[in-house]
Amino acid sequence: IGYTSVYYKERNLRRFFERALEQMPVGIAVFDTEGACTFANSRLKKLLNAHPEFVFAGAYSVMEDDAFRSDVVKGHIRNVYAGYTAEFMVEYAPSITARFGFGASLKRFKIKGSPLYDLGGEISSIMLLYEPVVDEAASSGAVTVGRPL
Repeated sequence: IGYTSVYYKERNLRRFFERALEQMPVGIAVFDTEGACTFANSRLKKLLNAHPEFVFAGAYSVMEDDAFRSDVVKGHIRNVYAGYTAEFMVEYAPSITARFGFGASLKRFKIKGSPLYDLGGEISSIMLLYEPVVDEAASSGAVTVGRPL
């Protein structure tokens, strides 16, 4: 009986966090150590104008996304995988978004990256938060890299 109770508590807690992540006002994506997407919330789909049937998990990789190809951005992604937080800007041109079947409008995002650790203290994945940039003054900020967590 004790194991059943623990199972239901864990399942309910997982569902709570999944619902919370789905309702966040920013796009959220989690990537494994190879760069493959393992989770993306519905807000990210809306922000990128992705087709409603598009499934990020397994089909999208941060390492293959042309918006993340610049040496500066790749460096920040590597820093996140190394245990640092990072904040940087990316721009999705129509040619980039079309590759994944996303909408064809120009999109700018402030990306905040953080490593995610497993129970052993090892980085198991990274989380990127996508905040849309709606005014040009906000998009001219410098790229920053945080300290190790």
